[in-house]
Amino acid sequence: MVNAGSESHGEDASNTPEWINEEFFKRILDKDESDNVKINKLLLSSGSSKIDNYASVLYRAKIKYALCSQPNQEKIRSFVMKTEHFEEGLQKDKLGEMAIFETEVRMYTIVLPMIKAKLREFGDQTVLAPKIFHSSLEMPRNIVFEDLLTEGYSIISERPGSLEEIKLALKKLAKIHAISYQMAQMVGIHIL
Repeated sequence: MVNAGSESHGEDASNTPEWINEEFFKRILDKDESDNVKINKLLLSSGSSKIDNYASVLYRAKIKYALCSQPNQEKIRSFVMKTEHFEEGLQKDKLGEMAIFETEVRMYTIVLPMIKAKLREFGDQTVLAPKIFHSSLEMPRNIVFEDLLTEGYSIISERPGSLEEIKLALKKLAKIHAISYQMAQMVGIHIL
């Protein structure tokens, strides 16, 4: 249950569904950590602006918590969460018809791990995507990633990418394309 006053929504996350709460993130942390956790504070904010026109709703969660066996050693974790559009309207209806969210979840949970495994066979340690902590294709559909901002990554939508950033992105895209093409040629392997 959510402790009163422990959950904070930024102004831009005021329409956050009730199920995105401490209990939800506690289950994720309990599964990832070596011990059960006690959440001390959950800070939620929007992961995008209304004008971004994403096919999903993004949230950023910053969680202060401690392992139950070490209650005085506070830890901090940040996640990015994507959900389907939940507010009634044309965007929700049209996106739901196209099964975009289901395809994206399968890409992150099935296809990219297969591609990663194949790259590792060749000794390639390229990181293709953030770590997935949770996903669900049951309602409410969602996927929870590690927040790469805490790892030093940045969002470059406000500026053009540098030549080096563009080369890195294209190199990763080429690897995904090459391995997925190889997998598609193999009998019995269907990418999506």
